[in-house]
Amino acid sequence: MNDKLTINLSIGGYSFPVNIDRKDEELVRAAAKQVETRYNNFRAHFEVTPFQAMTMAAYQSAVNEFEGKTMNDTEPYSTRIKGLSELLEEYIQKTEQ
Repeated sequence: MNDKLTINLSIGGYSFPVNIDRKDEELVRAAAKQVETRYNNFRAHFEVTPFQAMTMAAYQSAVNEFEGKTMNDTEPYSTRIKGLSELLEEYIQKTEQ
């Protein structure tokens, strides 16, 4: 079975053939729909050219991606928990002596 699939995505009045893994079809279509929705919102609410609307839709998508990455960054919490665990272990060792 071929794991690849070619689908056509419509964004901003243009159709784009895209080769994807079959397992990614739902994700790819949802992403294209989100960009199309943002594009249409910019076109409807602001006096911008199609290029400007597409640029702002791409920008907004990038900002959301970066926000998601920073929200999922657990490094500061992991470091703090490790430090607290070490302090707790030291305290327990001192009280056992």
